[in-house]
Amino acid sequence: LAQKKIATFGLTERKKLIDKSRCGCSMRKQCQMLGITRSTLYYRSAGISERDNMMMNILDDQYTKTPFYGVLRMRETLRANGYKVGKCHVRTLLRTMGLEAVFAKPSTSKPHSEHRIYPYLLTGVTTTRQNQVWSTDITYISLRHGFAYLGGDHGLVQSVCIELAAIEHIRQRILRGGTGRGTKQVRKS
Repeated sequence: LAQKKIATFGLTERKKLIDKSRCGCSMRKQCQMLGITRSTLYYRSAGISERDNMMMNILDDQYTKTPFYGVLRMRETLRANGYKVGKCHVRTLLRTMGLEAVFAKPSTSKPHSEHRIYPYLLTGVTTTRQNQVWSTDITYISLRHGFAYLGGDHGLVQSVCIELAAIEHIRQRILRGGTGRGTKQVRKS
């Protein structure tokens, strides 16, 4: 009956029940009664080494530049930076960081049967004046200490290519440190 009751507790709760003052029962007997191994009591996580931390910073920078790089290309990046590392270790580091190469996976273009397909409302519409058709966009700009998010509404006058060129022009002005109309320059305090 007591074993069933103890089995309902999680591992951390059972570890707290151990009396380390050595009065009464031995540690071995206590662990046996609580259904945990003795090595569990003494285990301490090694954490991330300084070398792994440095490699993870390099991988993060490279992933920001080229998110389509896989394990082998990331390994070559680390080797170019002077680290002797194998693909299995690089894969472990990428998984620890939660990074995965961005690429077209199989069957991504198949719609789900329960998803509603919305009609394209601009079929046959010719834009002839400003503010006739609007769209919105959000993007992020990588900075030294994080990301700046840039969003806004854009009136479509001509083709989408011209609109994207205008957005890229604004982005380049912000990256060069200039402030365009409607943008704010952030001061460091």
